[in-house]
Amino acid sequence: FAGEASALVGYGLLGATLIFAGLCFGLRVAIDFVGAANAFYYGALSALLWVALQVVPFG
Repeated sequence: FAGEASALVGYGLLGATLIFAGLCFGLRVAIDFVGAANAFYYGALSALLWVALQVVPFG
C-alpha cells in the first residue's frame, strides 16, 4: 500500500509540475516567444536527463 501511495503522490507531483510548467509556458509565450522556446527546450532536456537517470541502473 505504501508503494502505491508513494507512486500516486509521485504521479500527482509530476502532473502538478506539468500543469504549472504549461501555465508558465503559456505566460512566457504571450510575453516573450524566444525566451519561452528556450525555457521549453531546457525543460525538455532536463526532463529527458531525469528520465534517463531513473531508467539507467547505476552500480
